[in-house]
Amino acid sequence: MNLDCNTPNGRIYINHAYDVMDRVAQKFRAKAVFTDDDGIADIDALFTRDNKLVAIAEIKSRNLSKEKLEAFGSYLITQDKIERGIALSVALQVPYFVMVKLIASDIIAMWKITDNHGMIECKSYCEVTTTKATCNGGEANRLNAFLAIDNCIYI
Repeated sequence: MNLDCNTPNGRIYINHAYDVMDRVAQKFRAKAVFTDDDGIADIDALFTRDNKLVAIAEIKSRNLSKEKLEAFGSYLITQDKIERGIALSVALQVPYFVMVKLIASDIIAMWKITDNHGMIECKSYCEVTTTKATCNGGEANRLNAFLAIDNCIYI
């Protein structure tokens, strides 16, 4: 499959995602498992503690600072990623998170999208916008979710 995650630039972002997974797992005394990092899994990571699944996550990395993210007032992610994560949260009965490494600040921004029953906990709104298609460029028009900064925690 010719996916952007398999390009040299894409692999750089995947390595940042591994860093996020490791740091979050350590912070919350959990173990983490990455899904297939060269495919199109609906989520990126599963977190376990005491052999029990405790959370799932979509992990991103962006060339942003904390200040720049806060100036935007929200974090943009495709709505289909949110919907697929919510569906898995319901099915697996664990919380779903969106985690973003802010590369310029070397910190992680994290949003708890659902509780352990799949009920939405994060304020957001949706809008069709034109954005960069992938880490390798291009443009895409798609339905995007804008996650409220006031629901963000930093690690």
